[in-house]
Amino acid sequence: MKRVLIFLALVAFGTALVAQNKLNAEYQIGYFVDQFDDDGLNIFSPDLNSTGGYSDKEMSSRILLNYRLSDKLNFDFIYGDGFAEGQNDIESYNTDFTEMGVIANVEVYTRDKYTLYVNAGYSTIDFNAERYLVSGSEVPHSVVSDNAEVTTYGAKLKYSTEGCMYLTLSFNVYDIDNDGFDGWDNGTESELLLFRGFGIGCSIN
Repeated sequence: MKRVLIFLALVAFGTALVAQNKLNAEYQIGYFVDQFDDDGLNIFSPDLNSTGGYSDKEMSSRILLNYRLSDKLNFDFIYGDGFAEGQNDIESYNTDFTEMGVIANVEVYTRDKYTLYVNAGYSTIDFNAERYLVSGSEVPHSVVSDNAEVTTYGAKLKYSTEGCMYLTLSFNVYDIDNDGFDGWDNGTESELLLFRGFGIGCSIN
């Protein structure tokens, strides 16, 4: 219920902003990568990380409403469907999740049609995580369905085309306050992911 109220509030807020000529809409696709603990990974470790390239991974998607508060500051209001996975020598996990949140973008550099932002934000997620044995079992031996709060930080590069369209490249670190996100709570209290995404957006007023 809380997430529904937040979503309705964001929709109402976005509708009110349309008349102010400060609102953009953006669609992003990308990948969440669990790669922060590679160096310590071994057959006894409960930590799992993403391996290999992107070709066999499921993509994530996000819809953003962007509000320009000033020339140097804007906000992304996010709704997304995400996917993350990882493995070690014994186990693997798959996690599907939905995200709602906000990111503040601060302009730090601009040249010609390029603008670079650094950012930080806050999200809430609902997730379902399943953990399997790498040996080939198709039945998960651990399932965690829960929610979590997330803090994010990173950067975004924007390229403005002719007219109202623009393109973006995003890089964000997700600090998730629920270690069960990878299907098993091993006492570390949090999980770290990278998001790397490409977006296309336009002015909607």
